[in-house]
Amino acid sequence: IISTALVYFVQFLSNKFAAKCQEKYGNKLFNLLLKTNYEWHLTKNSTLLMTIFISHISIWNRGFIRQIPLIISSLTLIIVPSITLIILAPIYGFFLILIASFCVSRLLGYVRRKSNFLSIKAKDSQEEVSMYVNEVLQGIKDVKLSSNESIFVKKFKGFYHVYSMYLAKASNWNQVPTSLILLLSQLSIIFIGSLLVSVGLNAESIISIMTIVALFASKVIPSLNKIGSAFTSISNKSSWIETLNENLIETQQNLEYQSINNNYKKNWSTIKLINVSYSYPSSNIKAIKNLHLEIKKGLHYGFVGESGSGKSTTIDILLGLLIPSQGLVKVDE
Repeated sequence: IISTALVYFVQFLSNKFAAKCQEKYGNKLFNLLLKTNYEWHLTKNSTLLMTIFISHISIWNRGFIRQIPLIISSLTLIIVPSITLIILAPIYGFFLILIASFCVSRLLGYVRRKSNFLSIKAKDSQEEVSMYVNEVLQGIKDVKLSSNESIFVKKFKGFYHVYSMYLAKASNWNQVPTSLILLLSQLSIIFIGSLLVSVGLNAESIISIMTIVALFASKVIPSLNKIGSAFTSISNKSSWIETLNENLIETQQNLEYQSINNNYKKNWSTIKLINVSYSYPSSNIKAIKNLHLEIKKGLHYGFVGESGSGKSTTIDILLGLLIPSQGLVKVDE
C-alpha cells in the first residue's frame, strides 16, 4: 500500500510539474507572438503557428519533460542491482553488464535513427494536413459552389494516408527495443547457464550464480525497457521541439521596437513620407520606391493603383506596422 501510494504521489508531482512547464512555456510564447513585429508575421503561416499551441507544446510536455523523472527512477533501479551483481560475482557480473550495455546501446541507437527519420516525416505530413484542412475550411463557400467536394476529399485522403502510415511505421519501430531487449536477456541467461556448465562448475555454484543472474534480469530488464522507451520518445519528438525552439528564438529576435518615450503625440498637423522605400522579407523587389508624400490632418486621401502597386504597403507604413527599408516617416517635425 505504501509503495503504491508513493509511486502515485511521485507521478502526481511529475505530471503537475510538467503541466506547469507547459503552461509557462505557452504563456511566454503567446506573449512573444503578440509582441513580435508585423513583418515577421507576414513570413509565417498562421495555421502552423496555431498548431504549436495545439500539438508542439503538449508533445514537448509528454515526450520530454515527463520522461526525465522516468529515466532517473529507471537508472536507480538499474544501478543498485548492478552494484550488487558485481559485488557477489565480480568477473561474471562485470562481463554481463558490459555485454548487455553494448548490445542495448547499439540496438537503441539503430532504432532511434530509424524512428527519428519516420517521426520527422510524420511531423511534416501533419503540417501539410493542418494547412490543407485550414485552407479548405476557410474557402468552404467556394468548395460548395464548385460542386467538386470529391476532388478535395481525394486530395485529403492522399495527405492523411501518408501521415497515418508514417505514424504507424514510427510506432512499430518504437516497439522493437522492448521485444529485442527481452529476447536478448533470455538468450543471455541461457548462454551464461550453458557457459557455467561447460567450465565444470558444481551444481551449487551454478544455482547460486544463475539465481543472482535471474534476479538481476527480473529487476533490470523492465527498467532498461522503460529507459529505452523514454529516450526513444525524447528522440522522436526532437523535430517538434526544434520547431518550438526555433519559433521561440525568432520571436525573441523580432520583437517590436518599443519607444522609450511613451508620451505619444496626439495633436499633430502633418505626416510626411520622405524618400521612403520598402522591400518585403525574402524579396529583392521594392514594393514602394522613393515615395514622397505629405498628409494633412482633417483632409481625405485616396490611394489608387493596380494590385501590387504598393497601396496596402503605404498604409501599413503610415500605421507603423512596417518600418521602411530606407527613408523617413515624420510626424510634424
